[in-house]
Amino acid sequence: MAKSLADGKLGIFVVRTSTVAMFAVVDGQQPFTGPGTLRLAQGARALGSFDAQAQGPALATVDLLSRQVLEAIARLTSDPLAIEAAGRSFTADLTGVEKARAQLDACVLSLELGKPGGK
Repeated sequence: MAKSLADGKLGIFVVRTSTVAMFAVVDGQQPFTGPGTLRLAQGARALGSFDAQAQGPALATVDLLSRQVLEAIARLTSDPLAIEAAGRSFTADLTGVEKARAQLDACVLSLELGKPGGK
């Protein structure tokens, strides 16, 4: 699941397998240079605070936090997502997140069952 924001200068993405889940924010204007904390919230509802590592221009959660990342992803709604990433603040429009999450779940299930394309 991926979304480009702010005229392509910012992106968020989720990588998920049957055992690993990662959330990342990509800042195309100022790449991240070291580890930091990644916090997600929607309105007054905190979704999680995660240790994260710089991966090129991205700040990504560490794989040891996969279960907590999956729980946060499951709670996402179409409300704006507030992201704090290593001291920087972003807001993401998550319109369509329910459909994207369903597609991601179907892809992971098809991989687990060994059926490319979910068929």
